[in-house]
Amino acid sequence: MRLAQSWLAAVAILGMLAASGSDAAPAKRHTPHALAPQAKAYSFALLPFPSSSAQASEGVVSPVQLQAQWQQQLQSLDEEKLAFVVVNGLKANGEPCSDSLFQQRKSFLDEMENGIVLSVAAQDWSECQKGDGSSNAIERLARLRELFFADEFSLGNSKLEVARQSINPKFRNFPENARWQINGVLFATINLPANNNRYRIEAGRNSEFEDRQVANRDWLKKLFAFANLNKHSALVLISDGNLMEEGYARSGALRSAGSERQRDGFADLQQKFLKLAERYNGKILLIDHAANSKAPPTIRWRGKIGLLSLPAQANNARYVIGVNPAKPQIFSIKVK
Repeated sequence: MRLAQSWLAAVAILGMLAASGSDAAPAKRHTPHALAPQAKAYSFALLPFPSSSAQASEGVVSPVQLQAQWQQQLQSLDEEKLAFVVVNGLKANGEPCSDSLFQQRKSFLDEMENGIVLSVAAQDWSECQKGDGSSNAIERLARLRELFFADEFSLGNSKLEVARQSINPKFRNFPENARWQINGVLFATINLPANNNRYRIEAGRNSEFEDRQVANRDWLKKLFAFANLNKHSALVLISDGNLMEEGYARSGALRSAGSERQRDGFADLQQKFLKLAERYNGKILLIDHAANSKAPPTIRWRGKIGLLSLPAQANNARYVIGVNPAKPQIFSIKVK
């Protein structure tokens, strides 16, 4: 029920945006982007880091076991003909946020044959703590940026060339936001941790959140401008947190709780996204890693926007997304 309400709210807002603005010029009729005749079908994979809490009932809870499972999945994906692999998260909750662990995981990813794109997750940085229990998020994010996003290429042996937001001097501190394109489809990552986008209710503690909000708003604007300019048939946006659905659900929960101090950390970006989406001609696929259900994930379409919410792995699954620009729906999913 909440899912349906969330999507209805999103569709309603899109409708209001299209109809609002009496001073605005009449909206032009959009026509779908023409498909490039040479566009070919291909596949890519999504691999969240296994969750110890999600697998407790299966007896797979130790960090050693989780790492072994993750490595086996990546090695299995090397045997498939994939355009690239997106890894969401480097570690499980409860594992240390240490330099040695980061370096170990990077070294393994660099050994893979597939091109590997890292989408940072909340447990990688925003939930990290110092020995005294205080937050160590900002320092850990800086270290991740230095270690994993130092150049314009992906990890792995089949390196993808990516354009990072950090090429803009104004946003040089945000290299984790990256984009790349394959056969008329634009792909991008955006740093949106699932823990309410790391919005902090404590007064004076949101400088990191506010700076990243400014960068993410600009990143969304640039992505849609690039997709429109190059007439991309689709835009795929990959994040940890759920840009669309989670925010609507959370805002309702916060209002019902009567809290004046709480805030939906995704709301501003949702509004920005919806305005930009209304002016884009192609399909949009939002992929997040914030699902709580163990049910097999599906792509849920409402108009031109599709939502794919992936759960933490529970059954050694890997998610392979088929891309066929010659088909109206373009995307399909297989759980392997």
